[in-house]
Amino acid sequence: MPQDLEKTESNITVKGIFIIPTIDEIKKRASEKEIAMLSKLIPNLKVSPFVSYPVLYQNESEKILCRILYGNYNYDAYLKFGRRSFNSFANSNIGKVMMSLFGNSPQKIIMNTQRLFDTVTKGIKIETKKISENKYSTRYYNDPYPLGGTEGVLYGGLEMLKLKNIDIKFIDHGNQDHEFIMSWQ
Repeated sequence: MPQDLEKTESNITVKGIFIIPTIDEIKKRASEKEIAMLSKLIPNLKVSPFVSYPVLYQNESEKILCRILYGNYNYDAYLKFGRRSFNSFANSNIGKVMMSLFGNSPQKIIMNTQRLFDTVTKGIKIETKKISENKYSTRYYNDPYPLGGTEGVLYGGLEMLKLKNIDIKFIDHGNQDHEFIMSWQ
């Protein structure tokens, strides 16, 4: 792990614009009990789009929504949720702008993963490297997100590019240090 990162969720923030859609969907679908639970963490369920919030807000909101959408919040539920989240992001106005900055090349998008993350989060360090023409590694240090969710986001991004035979392998290096090896044809 890079020396400049402290392993704690409290140092990681995410912009409200990426929490708001989850909260809005929870308001529409959740029981009163689920809304009350989330309201204890996020007062009045109000989040400002361009303010940075503790990543705990996002993680707890997504956990509730996974349970609502998929019946639980296990690895498979987060995998589905990650794909869904990426597609929502890629089709949003801000997502279209960000994705257009990198073009339709999987290589460019993967190599700019840190830049993409830096627009919405702070505190996560990402290293990317090319292994071969259609095989790349992304390693996330200080990563507080559920692994299935991250894998789902990666699948969503590669699927958006209409790549074939996508394969993602996960390596757990421990202590919020995760690596994903992605390949395609």
